[in-house]
Amino acid sequence: MASVRQDRLLSEFEALVTIDSVSLKEREMADYLKEKLTELGCEVEEDDGAQAAGGNAGNVIARFKGTDSTRSPILLSAHMDRVTPGVGIRPVREGNIIRSSGDTILGADDAAGIAIVLEVLRMLRDNRADHPDIEIVFSFCEEKGLLGAKALDKSKLRAKLGYVIDSGGPVNRVVVQSPSHITLDVKIKGRAAHAGVEPEKGIDAVQVAARAISQMKLGRIDDETTANLGMISGGRATNIVCDLVEVRGEARSMSREKLERAVASIQETFQESCSAAGAILEFGSEIEYETYNISPSSKVCQRLRKAGEKLGMEMHFVSAGGGSDANIYNAQGIECVVLGAGYFKPHTLEEYLDIEEFVKSASLVYEVVVA
Repeated sequence: MASVRQDRLLSEFEALVTIDSVSLKEREMADYLKEKLTELGCEVEEDDGAQAAGGNAGNVIARFKGTDSTRSPILLSAHMDRVTPGVGIRPVREGNIIRSSGDTILGADDAAGIAIVLEVLRMLRDNRADHPDIEIVFSFCEEKGLLGAKALDKSKLRAKLGYVIDSGGPVNRVVVQSPSHITLDVKIKGRAAHAGVEPEKGIDAVQVAARAISQMKLGRIDDETTANLGMISGGRATNIVCDLVEVRGEARSMSREKLERAVASIQETFQESCSAAGAILEFGSEIEYETYNISPSSKVCQRLRKAGEKLGMEMHFVSAGGGSDANIYNAQGIECVVLGAGYFKPHTLEEYLDIEEFVKSASLVYEVVVA
């Protein structure tokens, strides 16, 4: 059984997190990865998908030639960007843990996933192991709406199954189900008036919004569905009856029917409040990504079971409340699940990488590829 070179894996991870690569500013990371992939013998290209989004780097796409061209290729994917504060990261190693210095995130989400993919390719090269063609996508701007995966030209990929290394928690926890996600953009238009002289001539958009929101069921709606109104803004001055309130939110569900019902309920409640007060409602909704649900008996999961058994690891197939590039790949006909990379508390200053879990993840991905 081939072994992960832990020193090499950790060195790569620490190099990756020190490259500034927040969403839409992945240029330095993309250049670094193209160089590393070329050194490994991959065919490498970068698409122009980021232009429409205003980013400075596209998806990095690579092909690592297999030893048997009759076998179906496998996709490995991770994303290049990270959330803020993610500039000037200084990783600190403490025993079996790597964390940031405390004033930034660590960026293991998803530098750990990238490091694992690079280590697996190096292991394949060093061990001369039999394997199919490996297609690699390092996407841009995953953290701001999966923009890279959405912009990817599917015709560039031949793989019909793949593994997205982009989840926290234990490595044997595999995400096989993820919700559909709709974003909400609401405008409530009231009427301005002097708040101290003639407030009765105004229509207060704040009150209209407040009455509607107070009557909504938000948060956990049922075991498959959530809804949240996370951003509210409006008003120009304290002495003006507010004539415009903007609300941005979202709804998610494993069931498209439940999702549409939740969105319709929110819209109806806003409309009732607006109609009662004489305000005007503009209600917009947009699907961000569609749900997927991969059977544990599928080929992509069976490869994982086989690899896990070889490593003495029992795989657990779970659902997640968030989305990832896997939502987009599955919608495009590439059966994908999401694997853990050994990090915990992502998107916080307390984010850390468990080295033991990190190494296990690299071993698991390697065994999946050679299975």
